[in-house]
Amino acid sequence: MNIAGVCGAAIVCAILSLLVKKHNGEAAFALQVCGCVIIILYVIGEVSQITETIREMSEDFSINLEYIEVIIKALGICFLTEFASDCCNDAGCSALGNNVLLCGKIMILISAMPMLQDLLSLALGLLSAG
Repeated sequence: MNIAGVCGAAIVCAILSLLVKKHNGEAAFALQVCGCVIIILYVIGEVSQITETIREMSEDFSINLEYIEVIIKALGICFLTEFASDCCNDAGCSALGNNVLLCGKIMILISAMPMLQDLLSLALGLLSAG
């Protein structure tokens, strides 16, 4: 499946959801979530290409893989929390959706702490050397 297939599947899912919504709103919502999950599963399969390229680049440029892992983890947290928040908002639970986003931001900060510590240590080392 390529981007045209993803877009086509999303449009078909949206049309079916609109048709079902007249008779059963909960089933329409479940159909939308299933469509989103199918698209996300497809995209996750494509992510392996990105991670392999990033790994090769980190070796070529001698970048610490831990930093790359933090960035990839942060992106994953962003995508998952945005998806969950959108689902909550679509279900009419905006407060829950906002809390999911807040939790995601906190988790990104927690996962980035080792990188921040290394950066501060480097900065302090440069200041004390000068």
